[in-house]
Amino acid sequence: MKVWGTAGTRAAGLTARALAAVFKTCTRKPALMARGRAAVLLAVLLVCGAVQATDSRRSGLLDLRPETQAMQRDDSANPGMLSVLEGAALWRRKAGAAQKACADCHGEPAAMKGVASRYPAFDEPNARPVTLDQRIAACQVRHQQAPPWRPESPERLAISALVTH
Repeated sequence: MKVWGTAGTRAAGLTARALAAVFKTCTRKPALMARGRAAVLLAVLLVCGAVQATDSRRSGLLDLRPETQAMQRDDSANPGMLSVLEGAALWRRKAGAAQKACADCHGEPAAMKGVASRYPAFDEPNARPVTLDQRIAACQVRHQQAPPWRPESPERLAISALVTH
């Protein structure tokens, strides 16, 4: 068993040796099998605890100044929310030869919660992976029968912001 991180590696090495010793003892003496299982479970829990204790990941939000953190947390003060509001207006606007809006197929934007985290995803008609922005463009072409917004355009960024919000 290999666990990354200095303390985690040390703990895993010791625990792996302890596990091997318990396993060897338990296979020789069936009466100790139940105690051996408990010891193995305890050892696994100790390794998990050592690995979790060495996890040094943290949010980049913590590196920001307190004023910036407050702005990020407050939707009414966050300038990125302007794009979300613009995206909500575009969501309901009918476009293209089909005169369809995003809402006609997808319903309310709240129904899209969590969708952005599944991208890139495989697109069956094109037989290749696509990003969220490419999926938005494909929806415009296929379902609205409209030309797609150009990449990084304010409209495409606004819809992306709405879906990822």
